[in-house]
Amino acid sequence: FDNTSSYLNKNMKLIQLFAMAMKKIWSSNNFKSVFAPQELVQEIVVASKNKFLPGVRSECCEFLTWLLQQIVRGLTSGKKNDKLNQSILKCLQGQIEVTSNQNDSINKTITSFNYLSLDIPPCPLFKDSQGGLIVPQIPLFEILKKFDSKIDSKTDNEIDSYKKKYRILQLPQ
Repeated sequence: FDNTSSYLNKNMKLIQLFAMAMKKIWSSNNFKSVFAPQELVQEIVVASKNKFLPGVRSECCEFLTWLLQQIVRGLTSGKKNDKLNQSILKCLQGQIEVTSNQNDSINKTITSFNYLSLDIPPCPLFKDSQGGLIVPQIPLFEILKKFDSKIDSKTDNEIDSYKKKYRILQLPQ
């Protein structure tokens, strides 16, 4: 981006509307947290170049990633060495160590993450006696055990199979 000031001006309205929405929703002074999102939704449609439209299903993880990138780019100059950029990324990114064991060779890599994918158990096939589906109640700590580097996640490809262990080194601050 050669002209960052024009880029900042494009995203400034999105950031202002998002900040206003968060302020209205989380304000302790409001008796009721009433918020009308129409203007924010319209700005998201414009800023995303019609990628995220109201009434059209989209991947929520993709939207969240896009929104966070827009906020970071709008608040900073876009340079990775910018102090404000580094402090914002410190709040949004964590670090994870991935140990992969393939063909008796162990590779360790450390990568940054904005979000983690969790292995959610499948929905039950059969209904209970009242006619509704029984949704299994699993504690969050049980789902997060994947990231304590003690459990192997097996991956079977057509070419080969390998095991991976994950360990969270640093959570987003």
